[in-house]
Amino acid sequence: MRRRRWFYGLVSALGLAVGTTAVVAQPAPPGELTISPTSGPPGTKITVEGTGCPPTAGITAFLFDEGAQRNLDLEAANPGADGAWTTALVVPTGYQPAGRVLVGATCAPESEYRAQVFRVTVPMAGQPGSPSVALTG
Repeated sequence: MRRRRWFYGLVSALGLAVGTTAVVAQPAPPGELTISPTSGPPGTKITVEGTGCPPTAGITAFLFDEGAQRNLDLEAANPGADGAWTTALVVPTGYQPAGRVLVGATCAPESEYRAQVFRVTVPMAGQPGSPSVALTG
């Protein structure tokens, strides 16, 4: 009886140690997305840079109006061998209202995206870029 327990214990231990192989999934590279600047008036060019996409992936960068649920600008990019990429988006001239829009990117064929907030500002009267009115009299 004692030998049988020892035998089953040994078989059980060997089965766990040798008979099973742990498969550990490698995490995807941590993708980063940066934008510059992070705020500006309509007409602002936003530089969008990212990392972590496979070199064969297609990238779509977007400027998205959450309130209206529509894209304001779309641009394609291709990553380098290191997975890094860069492109530019433009806040449409005359875009209203001022507020928050998302600047993001997807890395095909995945549907996940990364995004940053861009604040659309409206210039105050007298500041460069603000509308001016000439008074004559």
